Amino acid sequence: MLNLLRVVSLATLLSLTIGLAACSETGPSAPETPAPSPTSASVPARSPDRHSLVALYNATDGPQWTNGENWLSDAPIESWYGVDVDSYGRVSKISLPENNLTGALPPQLGSLSGLTSLYIFRDNLTGPIPPELGNLTNLEYMEISLGNSTGTIPPELGNLRNLQLMYIYGNDLTGPIPSEFGNLESMTDLRLGISLTGPIPPELGQLSNLRILQLHGNNLTGPIPNELGRLRNLEWLYLDNNELTGAIPPELSSLPKLEWMFLRENDLTGCIPETLRKLPGNDLGDLGLPSC
Repeated sequence: MLNLLRVVSLATLLSLTIGLAACSETGPSAPETPAPSPTSASVPARSPDRHSLVALYNATDGPQWTNGENWLSDAPIESWYGVDVDSYGRVSKISLPENNLTGALPPQLGSLSGLTSLYIFRDNLTGPIPPELGNLTNLEYMEISLGNSTGTIPPELGNLRNLQLMYIYGNDLTGPIPSEFGNLESMTDLRLGISLTGPIPPELGQLSNLRILQLHGNNLTGPIPNELGRLRNLEWLYLDNNELTGAIPPELSSLPKLEWMFLRENDLTGCIPETLRKLPGNDLGDLGLPSC
């Protein structure tokens, strides 16, 4: 009898084992883990500067640019022709020379807070220069040429205290050189060749780092400011082809680094300090003035 009970128990245990195995094979399987939904880590966010670049493209007839590679595409903006970005992905440089830009620069450029270099020249831009460019407080280099520009140079550009180089030239931009340019404490190279009028601001004498001052080919009037004699680092001074009057300031003769000075095609009077005649590059012999 004991052996019979053992046989029945073993048979029952075997039956239960087979049943459990069958349930594991035919029963419902565990639900699959769903694929993770896209997150900000897997979908690259658009640059906050994209809007400003799109505004530039639209305002300057982007479809007619000589090279507009990747502009307005979903490619990263650092792959857009002429655009560089910094380590934070912000636009640091725009370089579009000789690229057939037409129209006016848009005010949205003033939102590119990381911009350090702006090169748009030998194009066909019209004015005015947007005063919003004065918001670009990190800007170090700016070269803009304006073919049929209008208006004046905005005084807001005097806010660009990190600016080291400024070239602005064109045909129809008029008005004075802003006195606010005396605030450009980092400036080393200032070239304004347009149709500017009015006097040379004496505030330019505050630009202690200035090496090159090129203002020729304008319609500037009044005297050469004595304050330019404070520019101890000045090497080149181009004031020719204006309507300047009065005497050559003797303070200029004490500038230790001055090598080039051009003053012809003005209405200067008085005499020429003899030390200035010894500069390696000058046109003082064309002025018809005596030495002193």
